[in-house]
Amino acid sequence: MLAESLAMASIAANMAGDLASSRRLLDEAQVVADGLNGLGTRLLMYQARALNGLLDGDLDAVRSAAADVPSSAARPTTCTPSA
Repeated sequence: MLAESLAMASIAANMAGDLASSRRLLDEAQVVADGLNGLGTRLLMYQARALNGLLDGDLDAVRSAAADVPSSAARPTTCTPSA
């Protein structure tokens, strides 16, 4: 939960124009996330990297974040209704 909160805070800081805090928060989130294996955490880290890159106008960072997402995570899951 800490990694996710830090990643979201980095996006908010970037949107507020505080780039130094945004980078620091994202770096902290990455340190915490490195020890975790949850899919939600990993996807939120990719999302934060991509959104921060987009807000910074850094399309290379956006491409890098998108390219790092494992194909299994990017595939939508299907639900089968139970009878």
